[in-house]
This record gives sequence, structure tokens and C-alpha cells, in this order.
Amino acid sequence: MLQKSRLSLFGERPLSTSIRTYRLKFMDDGKGLPKEVEFEAHDAATALMIAHKEASDRSAEVWCDGRKLCTIKRSAEDFWEIRSD
Repeated sequence: MLQKSRLSLFGERPLSTSIRTYRLKFMDDGKGLPKEVEFEAHDAATALMIAHKEASDRSAEVWCDGRKLCTIKRSAEDFWEIRSD
């Protein structure tokens, strides 16, 4: 069963900056069940900070407005690999 949740992180930004909806998609990878986490952020940099926290030990796809932006994966050396597919 696909688990869904919603987060929000706005930080300090000008009111004129638009907020976008991002989604993390986790697959059934042997480390956990498939799930999606939807959240709002001002920009891709903020979205990647949230993704880093939410996907601390799993790979995930990062989507924005129905378009896949990248895949994030923690390496064996404990750093994040970000790939655009």
C-alpha cells in the first residue's frame, strides 16, 4: 500500500516568491515500502534540503509540477548523489 504524507517548509523568503509543490517518490527498495511525500518549497534548493531529511537512508525521485527533476541516492561513502534522468 502506498503511503502519502504532506510537509511544508517555507523559510524566510519574499512574499512575491511563488511556492511550488514537490513530491518525493520512494519505490519498494527492500529498505521500506513505496510511499510519496508531497511538500511545498520556494525553490529546488529548499526542496533538496527537505528531500535529504526525508530520504535519509533511501533513494527517491524528486518531482515538481508533474515533472521528474532528479533521483537522489545516498552513496556508500555517506554523501548524496543527485542524478537528472
